[in-house]
Amino acid sequence: MPLRDLDHYFVRCADLERSRRFYCDALGLEVMPRPPFPFPGYWLGVGGRVQVHMGLDGIPQAPAIYFGTTPRSARDNSGVVDHIAFHAEDPQSVARRLEEHG
Repeated sequence: MPLRDLDHYFVRCADLERSRRFYCDALGLEVMPRPPFPFPGYWLGVGGRVQVHMGLDGIPQAPAIYFGTTPRSARDNSGVVDHIAFHAEDPQSVARRLEEHG
């Protein structure tokens, strides 16, 4: 299998602090070190491994920063998944398979 594992996903949160509390309090994730990006957010994970990236939805510079979300993306719940990242043993093979499936 060319995919090795799920690296992380990035969710744009309508309420960043409420989302952080849910992931940390209900799921047991921890706030992890995060680079100084030009937008508010968190990196969360367990066992020293970052698994969830979070950013605030509705920021003015969103089109220049959040590349995985289109204007038609659903925002009627707690947030929208901007992107999902995987590790692959053979990225070219994964790209070919994705192209084959449109």
